[in-house]
Amino acid sequence: MSTSPKMEATLERITEVCKMFNRDMQPAADDLVIERLQRECARRLKLQVPERYCDLLRLTDGVEWNGARFFAAGHPARTFPTVIEETITHRPWLPKLILGNMEDRYFCFDLETNKYQVYDLGYHKPCRCFNEFDELFAYAFEGRWPEGI
Repeated sequence: MSTSPKMEATLERITEVCKMFNRDMQPAADDLVIERLQRECARRLKLQVPERYCDLLRLTDGVEWNGARFFAAGHPARTFPTVIEETITHRPWLPKLILGNMEDRYFCFDLETNKYQVYDLGYHKPCRCFNEFDELFAYAFEGRWPEGI
């Protein structure tokens, strides 16, 4: 059982901080956009989008805060990087579904191991592995709050 905060609680905290700085979150992805992402990932990449990541997209179509980000499903009207674009760009050397990044680390889902990974580009290997998406999400954002918040 994970002791990490739930993704929704972390996202709510990010939303509150963004409001303090008059910054909006990305709108939620609708079901058709998420279904298209799932279909395209299966067809083009032979990869499955984890359901818990789809839950994030239903709340916000991508999130970027304090140096870390998780990519969007790819609504045509938005310019936020998408899961498919980023995965295709890095696929020759990183055959995993790339969900986001932070500097030289990529947040991935490895379908072979069914684990979420933080892949370090400098070492060309995972530096952290998690069983649950919420653990990866907390790793990316918890502990990165501005002082006093």
